[in-house]
Amino acid sequence: MHNFHSIFDLGSSVLLYLRLIGVMVFGWIIYQWRHWSTVLRETSARKWPQTEAAILHGSVESVPNTQIFEAMLVYSYIVDQYREGRYCRDFAAEPDASRFVQCLQGKKVPVKYKPSNPACSVIETSSLDALLSRPSESSSVP
Repeated sequence: MHNFHSIFDLGSSVLLYLRLIGVMVFGWIIYQWRHWSTVLRETSARKWPQTEAAILHGSVESVPNTQIFEAMLVYSYIVDQYREGRYCRDFAAEPDASRFVQCLQGKKVPVKYKPSNPACSVIETSSLDALLSRPSESSSVP
């Protein structure tokens, strides 16, 4: 009888590890899908016209069933009329995502828009990275 319980405990441990590995693989797949969809969207927008956008606000939420935190920025721009768009970026740590949102709120950034549908817009990751790499006015010495 004792051997049966030992085998059952071993089986439970193996199932637990398989579930853990499954969750990790699922999270990695979600991360890769989100990353490559961003790359494809930015690539398709490379030749679109550009205008200036203002980052209005942002938020941070955890992505369900993963250890990923999504920072979402809401921005506005004008092409014929007032328009809003969203930019999302994934982070491994919530403090990094929060810092990203805080640093960009209120900033101006270039936005590409689809000529046939100006409501469709893309902020390129490289534009935000360039903006973040500049020294801020508050950190400069007068």
